Amino acid sequence: MKIKKVQLVTEASKVGNVQFINTTEDQFPYIEAAISSLDNNLNWWKSNWENMENTLMNAYTKVSSSPTKIRTRFTIYNGSDDVAKDIKWTGPAIEYTFVNANSGDIQEMKKHIGNILEGHKVIFKDNTVTILFG
Repeated sequence: MKIKKVQLVTEASKVGNVQFINTTEDQFPYIEAAISSLDNNLNWWKSNWENMENTLMNAYTKVSSSPTKIRTRFTIYNGSDDVAKDIKWTGPAIEYTFVNANSGDIQEMKKHIGNILEGHKVIFKDNTVTILFG
């Protein structure tokens, strides 16, 4: 068997009828900015998570005398804003689930916490409070 032609395949080359308009490398500044933002927010969370938990516990005790346990988990949130339905919120977040809590109490907590907590978007839905990283 003889090799008649060797073609180097790179992002800038054309193979058949497929050609890259720009390279993946062109996206690196955007990727770097996103990772840097996440890193800055991660460092903020590392320093302030106890304050966030205390804020949630204090707000809950103001609206309810019922006992509850709070489960936390990391999630990627994707949902509509509660005021402007055409606005979508997407991104990494911490979700706080108030086990066996009344969803009305969670909505009532919003009066004590608000939509933004220390620069982070807060979403109240059912028995969860979700706080976005960015």
